[in-house]
Amino acid sequence: MQKPFYLAIIVSILSIILLVYYFDTIGSILKEKQPETLFETIKNPEKEVVTRNPGKYALMAANVDEKKNLFYFFYLPFAAEAWRKIGFEPIVLLISSHETSLNGFNNNNPPAIRTIEYLKDMGATLKLIKSDKNYGLVTAMLCRLFVGVIDELMDEDYVLTSDSDLIPVGSNYYRIEDMEAITAWNAFCCGNFDFKKRTFQMYPMGHIGMKKKHWRGVMKLNPLTKINTQSIAKLLTESYDASYVKEDNKVGRGDGTWNADQRAYEGARFDRSEKDKSLRFLVENEFNRISDFHGFHSDFMERWEVSDLLFKRIFTYTVYENLTIFYKQFKESLPIK
Repeated sequence: MQKPFYLAIIVSILSIILLVYYFDTIGSILKEKQPETLFETIKNPEKEVVTRNPGKYALMAANVDEKKNLFYFFYLPFAAEAWRKIGFEPIVLLISSHETSLNGFNNNNPPAIRTIEYLKDMGATLKLIKSDKNYGLVTAMLCRLFVGVIDELMDEDYVLTSDSDLIPVGSNYYRIEDMEAITAWNAFCCGNFDFKKRTFQMYPMGHIGMKKKHWRGVMKLNPLTKINTQSIAKLLTESYDASYVKEDNKVGRGDGTWNADQRAYEGARFDRSEKDKSLRFLVENEFNRISDFHGFHSDFMERWEVSDLLFKRIFTYTVYENLTIFYKQFKESLPIK
């Protein structure tokens, strides 16, 4: 019997709290599966007959107006190609306050434009989300909760949320046992939290998967809801209060709106917190144990050589060559320090 392991994933604390709060309204029960299972499943009480094989999508989001933390959209092409490799079509929500259309998109942010060009060329599904000025961060953090009203998806499509810098490696980890279930990977990583005099189980946003119609039901969304800063602000205000709606420069580490790293210490993962020597050993000697790659942050360019070692093992020659060209173009587009 295979010993289970858990990977660490970046999560949005506020997204987690909101999603878990809405999970509770449908009376879902988290069921612990057998030891060889690498994720936990929340059963949905209703089961409908599916007349066709539903599509599988991995949903990511990034604020492409960001000019400081470029790693969030630098990894998008790598993540998109990796998801496609294991059977999930990538769909990416691109948040910007500058443009309303992807046709001729130009937000005066060359690295972001290079990223969008690659995603277009590979045929990823892209959706531009208009944010209010100075609210791109909170919009990017929470827009994934609006899966249920994405026009590009059908109700029977299965949608798994992911972080833009989280690249899947091991396909077995992401297998789906029940397409009608709500599945929370690494479900017991994050403990409990108290809200409105009740205790809730906290689930990581990367990854939670369910059909589009179930996302809409869980979040109680009107099918005509538009995904934008105003919808997100309304959700936050109704669930908490207006103080949770913050401008980008007012979101601080550790507050309710911040993306926090949730760490679990079992199993093999290609994690940015490890030293290069350890990561090299993992790729060269224990590659089959790697479940995912948690991308480097502020030093993502300086540590490219280590990332490249992993990418050579993950992708086919053609995809790897295309991504290498993207890396060089992205690097050339960076502002001169």
